[in-house]
Amino acid sequence: MRIRCHAVNPHSEFVAERIDNLSPLRPRIYPWDKWTDGSAWRIRRGEDFEVAALSMAAMVRLRAKAEGLKATCRVVEDGEAVEFQFSEPEREAA
Repeated sequence: MRIRCHAVNPHSEFVAERIDNLSPLRPRIYPWDKWTDGSAWRIRRGEDFEVAALSMAAMVRLRAKAEGLKATCRVVEDGEAVEFQFSEPEREAA
């Protein structure tokens, strides 16, 4: 069944389609459980990830936030690699 809805722009429409079930989530692409172990890591474009290095660095920072961690991260090797390390956030003194 297709449902016609008005988009945010009143001059256009989009079509939403009801589905029976959500497709299974794709398997994890990156081994975050390993990479968030506190070790320092260097990952290389074309071997460990396929996106632009700046995008991968952004993903590292987003993962840190999602896990309640801090990430130190930088793009190296002329944008062909990313170095990072996850750590526990600093606690404020009481």
